[in-house]
Amino acid sequence: MTPVIKDLKWIKSRNELRYRSFTICKLRKDASAMIKVIEAFEDEGFDTFIDNPLWDFTYEKDNRSRAQKTIAYLNKNCEGVRFGTAENGRYLTFELVGRLKLIRDKACGRA
Repeated sequence: MTPVIKDLKWIKSRNELRYRSFTICKLRKDASAMIKVIEAFEDEGFDTFIDNPLWDFTYEKDNRSRAQKTIAYLNKNCEGVRFGTAENGRYLTFELVGRLKLIRDKACGRA
């Protein structure tokens, strides 16, 4: 089992991802692929490693490119987190970085 990041909340009505009192990102309503990715992480309790919800076995050749583009947009638009891919886009990863990682580590007694 991979680690879970606690205190994250996806506010669907506002398309907003929050960590405690910090807004990580606010997505446009037409950002359907990015929203699908965040909702998949939410469905898994913000596990740091999940199956790629955009993966389609019919179009395996296109999956890696699609995942990388979506992840690049998320990383550009979200502050304090880093999304990534694993195994040619079959899986997605998620981690806190920068000040949010420091805040989490301090709260957990790691800093």
